[in-house]
Amino acid sequence: MLTDKARRQGARELGRQRRLDNLARDEVDARARVAAMIATRKPTEYDAAVKLLTDLQALAKRYDRTHEYAKRIAALRQEHALKPSLLDSLNHAAL
Repeated sequence: MLTDKARRQGARELGRQRRLDNLARDEVDARARVAAMIATRKPTEYDAAVKLLTDLQALAKRYDRTHEYAKRIAALRQEHALKPSLLDSLNHAAL
């Protein structure tokens, strides 16, 4: 019999997989949303962008495209090298 904790964890994982399924339908739009969030230059938007980037990373792993994802993150870091708050958020998320 599953414990409440195990049920909650399973429900969270199921929700995450559904979110990733939805995200997979339009990754291009998701990347555009990330760019728009970063363009605001607001730390709260940086955090939202990093959350979305984390989901995009999970999709890259799911579909064996981690090399492509790593190149995108490297380009993003280079493009925004003068935004220490964004870089800190990326570092904290291990992106």
